[in-house]
Amino acid sequence: MQDAYRLSARLFGLFAVTVLSALNDVIAAPESRLLFSSGFEGSTALEPPGQCWKTGCWQNVVGTDTTTGFSWPPVIGGASTLRFQMLVGAPVTASTVEDYISNEIQTVIGPRGRPTRAMYSVLKKRGEGYCCTQNTFNLQPVTDPGDLYISYWLKYQPDLIASMNNQWRMVFEWKTAGDYRITVRVATYRGAAPYWIVIGDNEANGGLPYERYWEIPNKSLPVPIGKWFKVEVFWHRSADNDGRIWVAVDGRVIADRRGPNVGIHNKPINRIMMPNLYTGGVYPAYHWIDDIEIWDGFPPPNGNNPPYAPH
Repeated sequence: MQDAYRLSARLFGLFAVTVLSALNDVIAAPESRLLFSSGFEGSTALEPPGQCWKTGCWQNVVGTDTTTGFSWPPVIGGASTLRFQMLVGAPVTASTVEDYISNEIQTVIGPRGRPTRAMYSVLKKRGEGYCCTQNTFNLQPVTDPGDLYISYWLKYQPDLIASMNNQWRMVFEWKTAGDYRITVRVATYRGAAPYWIVIGDNEANGGLPYERYWEIPNKSLPVPIGKWFKVEVFWHRSADNDGRIWVAVDGRVIADRRGPNVGIHNKPINRIMMPNLYTGGVYPAYHWIDDIEIWDGFPPPNGNNPPYAPH
């Protein structure tokens, strides 16, 4: 009888430990929240370029996406803007900037094979004598947003290889207020077939001598050309080994870097370019983007915007 009692007590103890462990897991890993979602539907619209300075202009996205219920711009990191920063590098005005760069919401066949509204962006020509004409779809949080997951669908032009001209093209980028940068890019250096590179460096407009902290090339997953593919990016910022930069394309991880990702001055992220239409190649350079999502952590794997890469 005593042995049966002891066995029952042990089983109850194991059950209690299992339940407590499961509860702790739930407490330690709360569900992430969807912060913003839009496929440029509903009353989403582009305002004309404006707020120009000598060599560039801003262009705002406004309105409400009635399919998701979210309005432009998203509120990330206390408050933020998400708009196009049209960097020409040559003298422009609101009426001439579109000679170099333009954006347009178009109705096209989307990632799921159905008509959809998507954002079309094109670099038409460079500012004379300037290396860095670019069209950044720029999210600017007021405070560092902490852990973020961002995904969107992207479609490159069918002559991507010729337009890259053995150079690079940005896929995603974030910068701090001067001391750290993450870039995801496609490269075709020395005539190679297009491949992915994820880089951590200090090129964040802070005047620091250039330093590349790490680089992860990936040639195992082909770069889709002339068709839609899904980009996923997640990060956890830390000065220690629990920092993480995770990037996936079409449900496959192309980089998962663990380690420090904070700059020498511990500056906050203040620019997230999702994506940055920017290339070392020749023009015209263009793409379409659709179905943007921003979460404060990894989304549930059974969401409505597959594929989702394992994490």
